[in-house]
Amino acid sequence: MARILVVAACIVGGFFFIQQLDKPGSWQFFAALAGFLIFIGFAVLVIKKTK
Repeated sequence: MARILVVAACIVGGFFFIQQLDKPGSWQFFAALAGFLIFIGFAVLVIKKTK
């Protein structure tokens, strides 16, 4: 269950980041990038712990 939630969060974070690609240099772009990277890092931790 945790893996499904983390993968879903990564997909949503990636979708938001892709929407912000046309605004490089704006705060929304950097917020989306930071959020996406945090979700990826959290996903790696959760998947390693739930094996």
